[in-house]
Amino acid sequence: GWLCLPCDISCLSCEGPGALDCLSCPMNSHRFSTDSSANSGECVESCPVDGWYLGEVENVCKKCHRSCLRCDGGMETDCSACFAGFVLLRGERNDELDGSCVAGECPGSYFKSGQRECTACAKNCLECSGETAEECKRCEPEGGFPFMLMENEDSIQGRCSAFDPDTGNCPGGYYFKRNGERQFCYKCHSSCQECLDPSPTSCISCPQAHLSIKTI
Repeated sequence: GWLCLPCDISCLSCEGPGALDCLSCPMNSHRFSTDSSANSGECVESCPVDGWYLGEVENVCKKCHRSCLRCDGGMETDCSACFAGFVLLRGERNDELDGSCVAGECPGSYFKSGQRECTACAKNCLECSGETAEECKRCEPEGGFPFMLMENEDSIQGRCSAFDPDTGNCPGGYYFKRNGERQFCYKCHSSCQECLDPSPTSCISCPQAHLSIKTI
């Protein structure tokens, strides 16, 4: 007849008497084996930090994708930390790259947001200091939002904007200035609706209920 032997004390069920023969584990522990194809393993309190993640449905420690140092799942876009020489890409700008590790420094349209971590710039921004739309330093010239809206000519960052469909230039309340291939829109004086430069005497038009006084 059949002879039933006890599992190791660490196992809930098993295929042999040893601590490495567990098929399932008690609550608050997880099955782990360095052989990812094995049906059995040891029960551990937590999966190894580097190279493994917890498959919660099966309650089994599983290997990260080979490109990840640490991960939240088995795909190459599930990385949470990268090996030395690689950076982790974050942000929703490119869903195909979000959560992946790439070699080198932060690529274009990303800024350094942590040690070996890069976060995507806002949409239409090629270079930035942060992820908000107002932290852009360079806009995509071919992206339909070629103008950089700036508070004043001393500003080093701003927001990318589409051109005004009526004028083909800066939107209302801003004046145009080109610097090489880059196109900037700077804020008019608060008294102007349209202007030529930041001076309060350079208004082309005024807000409703205000009059423009021209000197001869």
